[in-house]
Amino acid sequence: MDADAFHEIYRIGSFFLKSPRYFKFRGGINCFTASDPKVHDRKQRILAQPFSKTMLKEHWESLVVT
Repeated sequence: MDADAFHEIYRIGSFFLKSPRYFKFRGGINCFTASDPKVHDRKQRILAQPFSKTMLKEHWESLVVT
């Protein structure tokens, strides 16, 4: 696969659906396994705040060893 095709397929906001290979890893539908972009977006929004840079620095920075 050439680099331009790779970036188009895997970019944020791509309209390509995930490969059927993702289905065998499902324990349930989550933001990593959801193939429907609307479902993925809804689940990703739930995780966006807890994993934001501000929340990570506030709650976890002291535990990270550099």
